Amino acid sequence: MQVLKKLIILQVLLLLLVSGTHIAAAVRTVKCAKAEEACRTPFFTVQCCKGLVCHGARVIGRAHLEYHCIMDKFGEG
Repeated sequence: MQVLKKLIILQVLLLLLVSGTHIAAAVRTVKCAKAEEACRTPFFTVQCCKGLVCHGARVIGRAHLEYHCIMDKFGEG
């Protein structure tokens, strides 16, 4: 159990290292090329676009995967 916990911590640290991003980047507003484009930020956060500005949405998953915005029940991205 302890070995598994160490592996998970090591993997998270490795993913943060590989991303090469800084904490400050998570607070910035990101401009997108297209309205439906998804913008990635550190700490497993994906920002979904409304118009040409990204809006943050917490995502559980691996940092290196591509995520896309989905429509919510009110029809907004």
